[in-house]
Amino acid sequence: VTVPVKPASPGLFLTTFTTGAMPIPVLERPDGSFVSPSNPAHKGETLIAYVTGLGPTAPAVATNSLLAPGSSPTVQGTVIVGMNGQGVQLIGSAVSSDLVGVETVTFVVPSTTPSGNSTFCAGVL
Repeated sequence: VTVPVKPASPGLFLTTFTTGAMPIPVLERPDGSFVSPSNPAHKGETLIAYVTGLGPTAPAVATNSLLAPGSSPTVQGTVIVGMNGQGVQLIGSAVSSDLVGVETVTFVVPSTTPSGNSTFCAGVL
C-alpha cells in the first residue's frame, strides 16, 4: 500500500464547555482568557488559535520535543486563516515554546464577522 505523506496537515485543537455541545476551537483572547459561549471574541480583537500540523519549521524542531532555549522556529509553509467563509488578517504563526506538537496562529477577528458562532479554519500552503 502506498501512503502519501504531506508536508503539512493542519488541525485545530477543539474543546466543549457543556455536555453535548458542538466543539469549538481553542482560542485565547488578549487578556489570556479563552473564548467560550460566556466569553465571546469581539470584532477587531486579536486572538491566538492553538493548532497542530503546520509542517516543517526553520530551524527544525525534533519530534516529541520542546524548543531549544532561545530558539524561535518559523513555519515554512504559507499559513492561511479563515473565519465565517472569508479570509482573516494573519498576524503570525509560531511553534509553542512549552507545548509539544502545538503551534499558535495569531489573527484578527474581522469587523465584518457577524455576531454569534462563526466557523474558524486554518490551512497551510
